[in-house]
Amino acid sequence: MVDPIGTTLGAASLTLQLLDGCVKGYKYFIAAAGMPEDCRYMRVKLQIEYSRLLDWCEVAGLIELEDGQNLPENLRADRLTVVAILTEIRVSMEDLAEIRGKYVEFSLTADSVTEKAAIETDMLEEFSHLAISYEKEPGQRKAIRSRNYIARGSSMASSIVRNPKRLKWVAFDKDIFLKLLGRLTELNDYLQELMHGHQARALEVATQKTYLEMVQMRASVAELTHLVTAAMLLQEHHGVEASSAPARRRNEKALASLADFKSINATHDALVRKHSCVQKSSATPSQLNYSQIYYNNDSALASTSDSRIRTEGKLYPGNGTEQHVWIEWKAYNTSYDRHLEKHVPLSKNLRRVKELVSLLQSDKPRQFCAPRCLGFFNDRDDTKDSDHSARFGLVFEKPEDDASPVSLRQMIFTEPKASLTDRIFLAHRISTCILYLHAVNWLHKGLRSDGVMFFRDFDTSRITKPYITGFEYARPDKDSETTTTAVEFADYLMLYVHPNYQGYEAKGTYRKTFDIYSLGIILLEIAYWKRIEDILEIDTHNAKPAQLKAVRERLLQPGSGYLAFVKENLGDRYYTAIRSCIEGRSAFGIGADENEGDVQTGARLQHSFTTSVVDALESISI
Repeated sequence: MVDPIGTTLGAASLTLQLLDGCVKGYKYFIAAAGMPEDCRYMRVKLQIEYSRLLDWCEVAGLIELEDGQNLPENLRADRLTVVAILTEIRVSMEDLAEIRGKYVEFSLTADSVTEKAAIETDMLEEFSHLAISYEKEPGQRKAIRSRNYIARGSSMASSIVRNPKRLKWVAFDKDIFLKLLGRLTELNDYLQELMHGHQARALEVATQKTYLEMVQMRASVAELTHLVTAAMLLQEHHGVEASSAPARRRNEKALASLADFKSINATHDALVRKHSCVQKSSATPSQLNYSQIYYNNDSALASTSDSRIRTEGKLYPGNGTEQHVWIEWKAYNTSYDRHLEKHVPLSKNLRRVKELVSLLQSDKPRQFCAPRCLGFFNDRDDTKDSDHSARFGLVFEKPEDDASPVSLRQMIFTEPKASLTDRIFLAHRISTCILYLHAVNWLHKGLRSDGVMFFRDFDTSRITKPYITGFEYARPDKDSETTTTAVEFADYLMLYVHPNYQGYEAKGTYRKTFDIYSLGIILLEIAYWKRIEDILEIDTHNAKPAQLKAVRERLLQPGSGYLAFVKENLGDRYYTAIRSCIEGRSAFGIGADENEGDVQTGARLQHSFTTSVVDALESISI
């Protein structure tokens, strides 16, 4: 008799059966009722391991596999290993359920209706972000080509609730559960080790996207705290030290950093910060003294009150050393303080700059391309009757002390066109930065090519090392939040502003697709290697408001040569990325009346932006 495992067809059938058992086990453990509150982070860790398994299934080609088909070619040589790993995952879960929990019936009786409704609500919240790409029955298995995890996650939660049997904890042993989590991490590591070459890279990217969705779908302090703790637990685990280990550690660090980063928004209130266990995020931002800052008073940049201009200078921390810095200005409104006998910032202005500096000072993934912020100071702190403008100075560390920053706008105007390879890489880096910024629900509000900075490090590839600056108008993406001072763009800057946000009537209506529109203009400049006003042949000094508001319409007009130039010279994918950014909501499947600040809508936008822009740019081969 031939051992069925010895054939790829028999191994495929057994693999699918085992996967069904693994998926069922994960589902019931994640949905288990009665888990102690202080152990909720363990359930989040279980969700992370579940998503890692699903991402592996997708990259390995098991999502599309049906009964009667052979294993994907890349797994055939390792079929016995795959079967052994999946068997241990399923057996580990079954043993734990048998020892530590029991199945109980939930019937629709008068006494249980309230409890069932509460369970369903809790589960829908818990599963809202999960990447459910594997159905229970093989015949229902579908390929997730769009990676639309959100709707499928809610659907799975509802199906579990409707199932009368659900695991309920009758006892909970923290140490046993932690041991199980550690073993599941190791088993997932072994599965990842089976991926090589482009599949290993694809798995790393798939995991990055899943982690981004996890961060996007969580907003409360408690949710973010659980996610940070789970991510830290993942980092502390020392599992398989092999080829996949560096990629896994990068993703784990990014997940913890992103969740911690986003928690700043949720913990800006002092009372919440006091009780939050996410201590690093809630640290007080560094407020510097005016006397610690020196900048060249002979410089035209230093004397201007224009908040969009940066100034070079030095910071004296007080320990006898000096540090080369650059300063970006953020204007604020004032009220007169009779006790201090001078005008001081409005409390909401001070709160906002502290939030912004906390954001910029926190540990950030490298994808943010943001410079390191050293703190802020009030430019009116020197005297009671200062003649200085009412503005805060945001102090940033210069990556190289003797290097002066140069903007993308300057490079485009003064330097030869960069290579096509470098321009596409730069476009992808900037797009990725916006993706990560939006994932933590922050709006930049001032994207333009003179805010994309480089340093003259005598490296010909410096164009691939951008820093995104110009955060003077940045704010959290919350319904209750508006810009703390009137946004007054002038001259060429209006060319980067979405037409629906031009004019005072637009105050307080900013949204993510407006940032994405500004990104589209920058991508167009990179494609042409020209300033936007030169591309459109607009005299910004004499242009009328109607002419500036018509830019989007001109670019999207049928027969317009601007985007046709992009398609002809940079290809279909770059063209798709730019057109999607400029077109906005309709290109990303977001309705005109939908609130982009809504969690579900934001997740859909994030997914569409990733696919149409970030992935499209990354996939371009020269």
